[in-house]
Amino acid sequence: MDENHEPDEDATRTTGTSEQGMKPCLYCGSMIPMAASICATCKYNQSRWKNNVTFFGGLTGLVTLALPAFTFLWSASINNIERMNWAKKVEVRYFRTEIVPEFDAVFSNSGNEPAFVDEIAVYYRGGYIRYRVNRQVEPKQFLSVETINKNPKKEYSTFIARDFLRTSSGRVTPFILSNTDFAMKNSTNPKCFTPVFFLENEADIQRITASSNSGVLVQEPAEAHVIYYGPATGDKIEAKFAAVATFARSTAAECSSLRVE
Repeated sequence: MDENHEPDEDATRTTGTSEQGMKPCLYCGSMIPMAASICATCKYNQSRWKNNVTFFGGLTGLVTLALPAFTFLWSASINNIERMNWAKKVEVRYFRTEIVPEFDAVFSNSGNEPAFVDEIAVYYRGGYIRYRVNRQVEPKQFLSVETINKNPKKEYSTFIARDFLRTSSGRVTPFILSNTDFAMKNSTNPKCFTPVFFLENEADIQRITASSNSGVLVQEPAEAHVIYYGPATGDKIEAKFAAVATFARSTAAECSSLRVE
């Protein structure tokens, strides 16, 4: 071999990091063919705008997959908010009873959806009673329910509910409670008193109290609940309100002469 042979010109252009016909990747620096559009190592396209299209396309797909889940969570959140707010939407504005099952009541609905009022349940020391309503009250409206017979001559056996019990103290005693019953109309063993309930601070109580000077109206606090359903959630709601228990005396001879103190 000729020791004076000069190295090939092209060979002198070869280095340890690059070769003829190769180029470095714009992203990871790996050597790739000059004509290559995608790096075999990092998989990035050598045209930046194509990488942006791929990125946004993937982002759009991710949003498309996430949208149903977001919609579900949003709907669940709205339902939870409605559930929290429903308890304060239906209120009892007026309530008064007579002999079971008669009662008058006025309801208001301050919500944005109709509400179905099922019943009013009243609890006091002598027991509890439920008054069926079964009416719908529209949003931002009042509902009036009247079931009391306004005939002043009406009687249930020997009972007239307008003869309220009065004593010198106005206290409800164990003797009064033991002689009190809800169902007087068809009772086989009628008692002399039946409870009559009013909304607390109702004007009717003030009128009854002021209508006679012969003693103090017998009364004590009672706890009442209005039970209704919200169509937006289907949940059963019980909203508590304050009531007062008074007592009506029978006009039967044995009751008229009954001493309660």
